[in-house]
Amino acid sequence: MAFWKSDTDHLATPGGIDHQEFKRVWLLKREVIPEGGRTARFEGLARVNRKWTYIERGNLEVDGADYTSARRYQWTPMKGGFSIAFDDGRPFHTMIFNRPSAQHSCPPDQYVVVYDFSQWPKWRSTWRVTGPRKDYTMHSLYAPYSAQNAMDMQRS
Repeated sequence: MAFWKSDTDHLATPGGIDHQEFKRVWLLKREVIPEGGRTARFEGLARVNRKWTYIERGNLEVDGADYTSARRYQWTPMKGGFSIAFDDGRPFHTMIFNRPSAQHSCPPDQYVVVYDFSQWPKWRSTWRVTGPRKDYTMHSLYAPYSAQNAMDMQRS
């Protein structure tokens, strides 16, 4: 996975991230790595709009086949981070800038995320998902949309 750096054992969060800084278009590159399976790759755009709706759209490549993929979440600003809910309003997890890990339990599955804001405004998330039928790691890299960032991410 060329775009992902493995030096994440010193995760850091910047002081003073303003919630408003998330309201922009982000380039998004993702790898989903199942245990014992083939890696899926996603490339697209994510956006946090003025109503704090997170929307991502892009191309998901799985086993050589391409699919259009999209998802939505509702973000609610809170002191030091966001409360994140599924699009239907069910709670998902919290993103706290100075405590970069969170979890979501959806029995029998468990979702654990670690956020890395150490290269802000670029940021990353790593999800580890386990359960009776799920066992994968998902790495996502976000970078502010610009022509240069788009070219850099295409090359990686």
